[in-house]
Amino acid sequence: MTVDNVQLTIADERYDPQLKSLWRTAFPADSGEFVDYFFDVIRNVGRVFAIVTDGGEIVSMLSLIDYDMRIGGDLHTVGYIYGAATAPGYRGTGRMAELLDHTADWCRDSGFAGTVLVPADDGLRRYYEKHGFTCKIKMSQHTVSGLSLKQSSEVCSCGFDRFVQMRGEYLSGMDSAIYPSQEVYECFYKKNADKILKIGRHHYAFCSIIEDKVLVRETSMTDTDRAAAIIAAHFGTDEVGFTRPLSDCGDEIIYALYRSAGVDIPDDIYMNLMIDW
Repeated sequence: MTVDNVQLTIADERYDPQLKSLWRTAFPADSGEFVDYFFDVIRNVGRVFAIVTDGGEIVSMLSLIDYDMRIGGDLHTVGYIYGAATAPGYRGTGRMAELLDHTADWCRDSGFAGTVLVPADDGLRRYYEKHGFTCKIKMSQHTVSGLSLKQSSEVCSCGFDRFVQMRGEYLSGMDSAIYPSQEVYECFYKKNADKILKIGRHHYAFCSIIEDKVLVRETSMTDTDRAAAIIAAHFGTDEVGFTRPLSDCGDEIIYALYRSAGVDIPDDIYMNLMIDW
């Protein structure tokens, strides 16, 4: 379907029923609870860009969440693109490419350093590379199996202020990093307080549980096997998955892609997938 009379806009709350409907169509594995929660989050820490027909129909959408980026001593804001989707009847018409360009222009005009996203597969990675996302941020995924369920006294729930302090210390050891803003942290914590763990005196692990699998989105512990054993026992599972910087060994390499709006990034910049809780 081709529609000429459209507008590119930041979609406010009145569009939420349509946006949620398109989300459920594009990402059927996501629960209704998650979709409702995500739109509560995005209204506080970002915005939704959309292409809308003159009749008010959503053609394409993407969410842009505020992340911080530190390169050396310089702090920037980047937009993390999440939930990009086009309605089935409009796919293949170039609307998503148009929306990505509009979002990049908005970011440049608003003083953002650039935009970043994580493609779901190689086909999407190639698509986004064609549309300006040419800088790769490499990460690895690793699974530790066959773990003992012996409980450890080293682990407990982590208060928000202590979590922020430990994570700040962890990130301060890196020359460059992309990470959620303070406001995004607060939203994460409200939803995931029972999955943010304090390990020993100085370490943390930010975990999520998807389809009964424990995934460690980030941990300050460098010993993956030890962290896995402690976390597995805490959650009562014998398998734990990790997303780690590429310097750590991993079963699979995944990529985030960055599109500059005026600030280039170094090849070894750190980023995690904390948004995918």
